[in-house]
Amino acid sequence: MRPTSNEQALAMAALDAAPDGILIVDDTGTILKVNPATELLTGYCPEELTGQSVSMFLPQHMRSKHDHLVQSFFLHPVSRPMGMVRQLQLLRKDGQSVPIDIALGHCTMDDRPTAVVYVRDMTEMKRLQEDLHYQATHDGLTGLANRWMFMQHFEQAIQRARCSGQRMALLLLDLDDFKDVNDSHGHAAGDQVLIEMAHRLRSSLRTGDVIARLGGDEFTVLLPDVPSVDHVLQIAQKLQHSLSARCQIKMVEVSLSASIGIAAFPDDAQDSGTLMRFA
Repeated sequence: MRPTSNEQALAMAALDAAPDGILIVDDTGTILKVNPATELLTGYCPEELTGQSVSMFLPQHMRSKHDHLVQSFFLHPVSRPMGMVRQLQLLRKDGQSVPIDIALGHCTMDDRPTAVVYVRDMTEMKRLQEDLHYQATHDGLTGLANRWMFMQHFEQAIQRARCSGQRMALLLLDLDDFKDVNDSHGHAAGDQVLIEMAHRLRSSLRTGDVIARLGGDEFTVLLPDVPSVDHVLQIAQKLQHSLSARCQIKMVEVSLSASIGIAAFPDDAQDSGTLMRFA
């Protein structure tokens, strides 16, 4: 039974109003129809898309493989919800790649099997996920790794050092008399001091070294692949000198010092808990 004119009008209205891109694709992978949201997503107008291969949204080196996937789908057409495939990208007309998710349906149009492809722009969702991940793994004040993230790096570094036979070191740093800064100048000044100390740590260490704020005025540094304990002592002295330099906070000059504890793997201990206690 063919749909009535009212049913066709309703289907077209739903297609045009859908917030996701919708493409009708035949069994050769040719685009038969798209909705307005597809134009916004891809940058192509409907006339540019109709009659083209749906593989046009992929980089050239991926198109042949995708054509085989289209053939497989039509051999055994099964509807597929969103969320089944990760890391999908759509190539826009302007050359930019957009993270997407897709769902698949199937139907018949003019007695030919067709696929209904629902395409959702995941840019905002991906940005939100990245923001949430950053907040969960970083200190909100200094931008350094937080305790949880540091412990992940710490355990991985121990495993790498154990396998490679390389030495690694852990530094625990406390700012001396930091409480006096908060009491004398307020917590806003104390926050500025912590931000400045984090900046000095970053500037004094290698790119591969891991720096974290464990909480309050307590920081920690992970030094992978160090040649000797003497080298670690030199780094600690360098950090102590950097952190002890006077710090200008608004109209106030603050002078601090730092206490640094050191533990090395495998010299002092061979597991994270004991290394933390030893430092």
